[in-house]
Amino acid sequence: MLVRKEKFDILKKRWFAGGTVTYAAISSPGHFLAKNHEKFEDATINYLDIPAVKIGLDFIEKIGMDRINKRVKSLAKYLYQELNKLNHSNGQPMTRVFGPSEYRENVGGTIILNFFNPDGALVPSEIIESRANKEMISLRSGCFCNPGIDEVNNCISSDELAKYFTSRDHGNYHENIEFIKKMRGATRISVGIATIQEDLDTFIRFVSSNKDQKIG
Repeated sequence: MLVRKEKFDILKKRWFAGGTVTYAAISSPGHFLAKNHEKFEDATINYLDIPAVKIGLDFIEKIGMDRINKRVKSLAKYLYQELNKLNHSNGQPMTRVFGPSEYRENVGGTIILNFFNPDGALVPSEIIESRANKEMISLRSGCFCNPGIDEVNNCISSDELAKYFTSRDHGNYHENIEFIKKMRGATRISVGIATIQEDLDTFIRFVSSNKDQKIG
């Protein structure tokens, strides 16, 4: 479909999908669409990679789900235990893992955590991601397509979100942080079939390198 750029604001889109919004909330339902053509781009299936689905399923069947499950649990348990050992010199924990304080059998291979300075101040997750990138460590930061749980984790109230949405016509993640004056997002670490203990040890050393440092 061809549309003149000056007509974009006339078209009203009543839904959104991944990549078409600059900000979305749950406890006070609302969202801001991206501008111009981007708000209409709901993404297209990657047809060229469809054959890879069968290849992946065959690979999993060959190895066995039980074997993969045991491996992921073992790696996740190791990461949980090592992270819980890390404290600043004054006793302040360097990280906080969301969910159970200790590893449990029903915990998967994805761990969400926050980093803290020696004074207990929360370190912005984007800074952690930037520092990790310099060490060639791949991790994720942000709300992970789940703003609702992030609102709960960071104690964002529905009133705060309602005031934010009614104060403007457009907005984004960073503007929301500036308006509410509260941290958003966290750091996500995932382990899987390709992960080895050396990968986790590299991450643990990275976390340890921030000991007693004031970041952000």
